[in-house]
Order: sequence, then structure tokens, then C-alpha cells
Amino acid sequence: MILQHVILPSQNNYEEEELYFRREYKKDFTLTGNTLSFGLFSSATFDTYYNAIPAWKWFNYTNVKQIDLRLKIRGTFMLYLLHRGDYYSNRMWEEITRVTTLDTKGAIEEIRVPLVRKKYEGIFAFRLVAMKEGGEMYEAAYVTDAILSDEVKLALIICTFQREQYILNNINILKETFLNNDKSILRDKLKVYLSDNGNSLSVDETDSLKILPNKNTGGAGGFTRGMIEALQEQDGFGATHVLLMDDDVIIQPESIYRTYVLWALLKPEYQNSFIGGAMLSEERPWLQIEAGACWNAGELKSKKAYVDLRPIISCVQNEIDEKCDYNAWWYCSFSINHIREDNLPLPIFIRGDDVEFGLRNMKHLIRMNGICIRHQSFEQKISSPLYYYIHRNRLIINAIHQTPFDHHGFWTDFTTKVIQEILVYRYNNAELLLAGVEDFLKGIEWLKQQDGERLHDSILEKSYFLSNLEDLDGSFDLSEYKEGMKTNESEMRKKWRKLFLNGMFLKGKGDAIVPVINPHAYYFYRKERALHYDKVSKKGFVVARDRKKFIRLLIRLFILDWKFFFKYRFTAKQYRLRGQELMGLDFWKKYLELQGGQ
Repeated sequence: MILQHVILPSQNNYEEEELYFRREYKKDFTLTGNTLSFGLFSSATFDTYYNAIPAWKWFNYTNVKQIDLRLKIRGTFMLYLLHRGDYYSNRMWEEITRVTTLDTKGAIEEIRVPLVRKKYEGIFAFRLVAMKEGGEMYEAAYVTDAILSDEVKLALIICTFQREQYILNNINILKETFLNNDKSILRDKLKVYLSDNGNSLSVDETDSLKILPNKNTGGAGGFTRGMIEALQEQDGFGATHVLLMDDDVIIQPESIYRTYVLWALLKPEYQNSFIGGAMLSEERPWLQIEAGACWNAGELKSKKAYVDLRPIISCVQNEIDEKCDYNAWWYCSFSINHIREDNLPLPIFIRGDDVEFGLRNMKHLIRMNGICIRHQSFEQKISSPLYYYIHRNRLIINAIHQTPFDHHGFWTDFTTKVIQEILVYRYNNAELLLAGVEDFLKGIEWLKQQDGERLHDSILEKSYFLSNLEDLDGSFDLSEYKEGMKTNESEMRKKWRKLFLNGMFLKGKGDAIVPVINPHAYYFYRKERALHYDKVSKKGFVVARDRKKFIRLLIRLFILDWKFFFKYRFTAKQYRLRGQELMGLDFWKKYLELQGGQ
């Protein structure tokens, strides 16, 4: 039984070689398909993010009693078995547990070598050194004699909204690797449920691929639709576990394989655990953005964030478990026992649905190197709709879970963000921030009666979107972009600028070109217009100074300050006492306009 395949760079996974193997002494290799050809004395070490094995996790969480290394090779090699560990102080210890000579005498042979039979922490790996020219490695894997449970079936739920480029590519990979592959152990154990919130997919359904046209009710609605479908097909496909995955990701098929094997070997005491996949950067495949997270009353704390996964020490330390409150739904798997008619997600569209469900259900998170997806980094994105959802949903989640948090600190942070958006002329974003908190204060009955799709459409009408520069009104000289980024401001000038409200009521002096991510108010001093420019996509949007909106938004913020002070506790109590009404199957059928909704 294969626990983990040793995988090599290919078009279907990631091209960063050091995530797969390390070249020793800079000797040359030839990689053709899945065959690694060695030159004389060339050496490849597999103590990497994808190809080392955390044996102690397999022993601890599953019924595995021993782990062996299986190689399919031709040629003469020295094989080194390696064990790496961490002293918890950025120092690593390492040992060679075995050295042996392998000689196939020119034939292709499959060799199995005991790797480890005890619960050692750290990671295990191997190194091959070619003792003669022309050695080849065809396959490698970590194997066990443990027997997989035949009952495990995995429902892969993907929520999508007009992301055909990603979805179609991922569907093709899933079909080729699992769904249509008779050699795969997942051939009849995996079914894909595609919640199509955009109603735009043109894909043929099969027994293992189901398309679910859905209202655009965000990730919460799309994933819940898939959960309901998987729950109602218990007499059909009969999924035992679900795997939730974003649509705009680059998938690693081996991650899905390892997730399935974990579930099929898991000890009974861990059956209610969650299995979480890390988020790696789409732009920099070696950079881990997050591997589990804590809610922290809404001030999210990502675990193992922004880690370069290429060094060996990173691979070792990345396997150390930490307490997590949830794993984001870009890749998250759990038992279908968590999906009940009275235990579905909250209808909060985006930003927090995965958090709240994790707070409610996740007692333990299992994660391993190599179980991951690649996703565009968040700092590369601008999304006006989030300005509405992020604070509203934070208040709802804290209320339902009675999470202690600093109300004064929250309001200070919120006020700062509103004023920041006003000062950089993004008045619509300021309106969305205010509307999110105002709508929270309307209470649970208001949220319960909302049409999520219609509400989101109204939010989109106020949102900013990046456009091609030639389509924008007015002309801007991009040569001034770098010049405008200089912020060497004296303390006296800073005080002067704040005293006069960033020059809002002084005579204007031209335009500005500013970065779309976190622009400084300094850039806008006495400017009439500004181009918010994204240098990555080379797109942007234009905003203009508006004194009336400036005054109106400040008055609205002042009024909301008083409303929040007087109404927060009452509203929070409503959500705490009645939150369960938003988690039931009958509610969700009505919300999604499914047959049988009441």
C-alpha cells in the first residue's frame, strides 16, 4: 500500500526543483517524464517538501506499523536512508540510518528497503548516488502493509464563479489522474461536485462528476450546496468524507491521494479531525502563505506564514503541529458526520464561513508537507466587496461564539480604516465598510430575510474594479509613478497636512498616480484626482476628490459610533441565541431556492 508517491517536477505540478529533490555536487540529471537519469557520481536527495515523509504522523494518526521505501531502478547506486529533526531553536540534527549498495546488473528491478518501524519525530528521506553512468530511477514511494478501509469515499466539492480557465484545467487533471484512471485506487472512491454559482460552466456530467447550477451566494452558498448534495446522495455515491477546494487554485493531485489514504487508514479516535492543506503562492511556488490559522477574535493569525519551503530546516519545522482554530476552505477535508441537517455553514457569503464552521466543529487539525494547493497571494489582490463583508462577518462570528474581544480596539481599527479610505478618495469602499457594520446592527432577522445574491449585486454596484488604462477617463503619465512614491515627509509637514485634513478644502494641485494596495494619504495632499494603479496587471481605476462625500461619510461614521455603542450588546445576544436558525437544512433550501425549501 503506497502512503506517499515520490513525485518529480512536471507540467501538472510545480517547476521548483528544490521542492522535489536536491542535486548534490551540482551534477547533471536528465528528467524525462517520470524517469530520472543519473550521470556518474550524480546524487539526488529527497529530503524535500513533497518527498520527505513525516513517519511519526503516519504512526500517530493511522494504523500504520511500519514504513518501507520502494524503488524501481536500473543501475548501480549507493542508497542512504536519512533522518532529520529539529532542536526547536532553528538548529537541525541529522543522521544516516542506513547505507547500502543496490546493483540491478543492467535490469529494471523493484527494491523494497525498511525505512522506519518506530515513532520517531522529524522527517525521513533517502539519497541515491549513481556509482556507474546511466543509472535510472523510474518510481519511488513510501509503502506499508497496512490495509486501507474499503468504506472511505471522498466527495470533492468545488465552488466556482466564472473561473473556467482554472476549473477546466483542474477537471482534466482530476479525470486523468483519478476519475478515468483504472489504475488509481480512487477510481470509484472520488466524486466531484461542482457548485456553479455563475451558471456558466459547459461541462458534461458523468457518474463521478456532477454540476450543480446555483445562485450566486458566495463561497458559503456554493460549498453548502455541495454539502447538501453529498448528504442527500448517501444512498447513491455514499461519501464518508468531503474535501472542499477553491476554484482558482492550481491543484497537486498527490495531495488528494495522500488525503484519501489518511482517511482510509485513520485510527478511530481521529475520525472527527480535519485534514488541512497549506496555501502555497502561485507566483512563487516555494513560498508557503498559510498552514492553518487561529481566529483571534477576527485578527487572524496565520500559522507557518511566509515560509520558504526550500531549505531542509523549513521542511522539518513545517511538520511541527500547532494549535489551529480552522483551516481555510481553499483545501479542507472532514468527515461527512459534521454535515447534518442542523449543522450547515452560516450564510455570510464570503470571508468567515470557513472560520465559523471550523470554530464550531474542528477539534484537531491534521496537516502534512505535500498536502497543499497553489493560490494567488492575497497581497496581489484588491477586492472592494470584502470591505463590506470582513467587519460585518467578524462581528457575527464573535457574537455567535461569544468570543471575548476588545470592542474599543475593534472600533478604533474600524474607524481608522474608514478614514483611510476617505482620505484616498475611495469613498465607495468607505461606504461599504460602514454598511457592513450598519447591517450587522440590524440583527439576525434582517440577515435571515436577505436574498444573498441580490445583496451582493448591490455591493458590486459600489465596488471598484481594475480596468485597462486606455479605457479610463483622462490621461495619466506613468513616468510619474515612481516619483510619486517618495514619502520623505518632515514631522512639521505631516502635522500641517493633518491639521488641514490632508488638504481636502485647499485649492487642488493636479493629479496623482498611487499603488492600488495600501496607498498613503500623503500622495493625495491637495490632489484633484488619482489613478490607483496595479503594476502587476498594469490596470487601475480613477477616483476624484469630493468634499460633500467627505463630510457626509464622516457624519455617518459619527452616527454609527453612537449606534454601535448602544445596540452592539443587544444585537450580539440575538445572534448568540438564534444563530442556529441560520445553520439548518430547511433554511438553506429556502435561501438557495432549492426544491423543498420552506
